[in-house]
Amino acid sequence: MANTPRLSMPYLVAGQAQKEISHNDALNDMDSLAQMSVINKTTATPPATPAEGDSYIIASSPTGAWAGNANAVVSYYSGWRIKTPKAGWLAYVQAEGVFYLYDGSAWNMYKGVVPLGSASAPSYSFVGDSDTGVYSPGANQWAVATSGTLRFSVDASGNASFTGTIASAAHYITSNSSSAFVVGANGATNPAFQVDDSMSSQNAGLKLVAGASGTAPQLQVTSPDANQALVFITKGNSPFRFSNSSTVVATPNTDPTIKIRNTSSTTNNASVLQFENTAGVAVAQIDGVNESHSVKTGSMVFYTGVSGTLTQAMKIDSASNVIINTAALATNATSGFLYIPTCAGAPTGTPTSYVGRVPIVFDATNNKLCIYNGAWKTVTLI
Repeated sequence: MANTPRLSMPYLVAGQAQKEISHNDALNDMDSLAQMSVINKTTATPPATPAEGDSYIIASSPTGAWAGNANAVVSYYSGWRIKTPKAGWLAYVQAEGVFYLYDGSAWNMYKGVVPLGSASAPSYSFVGDSDTGVYSPGANQWAVATSGTLRFSVDASGNASFTGTIASAAHYITSNSSSAFVVGANGATNPAFQVDDSMSSQNAGLKLVAGASGTAPQLQVTSPDANQALVFITKGNSPFRFSNSSTVVATPNTDPTIKIRNTSSTTNNASVLQFENTAGVAVAQIDGVNESHSVKTGSMVFYTGVSGTLTQAMKIDSASNVIINTAALATNATSGFLYIPTCAGAPTGTPTSYVGRVPIVFDATNNKLCIYNGAWKTVTLI
């Protein structure tokens, strides 16, 4: 009996007896193959109690009534009807929720092929919004566009580019690697900026707060602790530097390179610069003391430490007087003196001139105190 060339459904022929059988077989084939939907494509043994209309794509190494028909489409209509697929057949696999396309030898997940598209006409767009969607700017590239404008793209090397502003309450970057976030031309190999990973035991961090016009931005410490230090560490023996935008600080009051500020404006409150050793013991300290909170008067006090105890070594007051120590020395004192340079014999050189000031040196050979004022003046000490 002749069959149709594509779906192999039986023809009705002249003089055929019981034509309804052939006709009903053809209807069953159409019922199973038109808008094809199968239960799965992983079953190789016929189910024992199939329902009418149950369909499958027969898995490899089939058995029983399906033996020798791997990849065929099988449907149950009072018995199993097996149809050999042809290239181009499309079936919906219910167990996976995806379509499969038969290429002439195997069933492959149907992905579809679309044009590359452009920002103004993306390959995949939305109903009523034809210039927003996904497209490919070129070979091995992927991009997203909104309102006909490229917003995000990834090139063949995996480099991502973003255009626009990320707007939301917060953005979090998490990582299980040693560096949670790295910025730089060579990534972690040579980073320009790197944030190390955060452990559950680590709770101190940094926060950058932007400043309004005329207000400086702030680098703040975040921590649940009441007090938390901020540590800067350079590499090797390199110093830590603060740099002013100007090479010359012309007006110290308004153009400082470093400004250390105490938050209190009360009288005699100090802004402190302290130096510690590796054990955290203070070994020296410089205090800038505001002698008045209403006018610009202040003094600079220098402290040095002995066994971790700081004592005042020198003070420069608001009148530019230089004061050594804090009290008179005992006659048997061995420390706390003001030391000046010595020379072996009478000085003969012409010192550098500073208007209103004179140099002083001690002639240790002749026991003379020498002061230069246009010429060397000496006083013999006995």
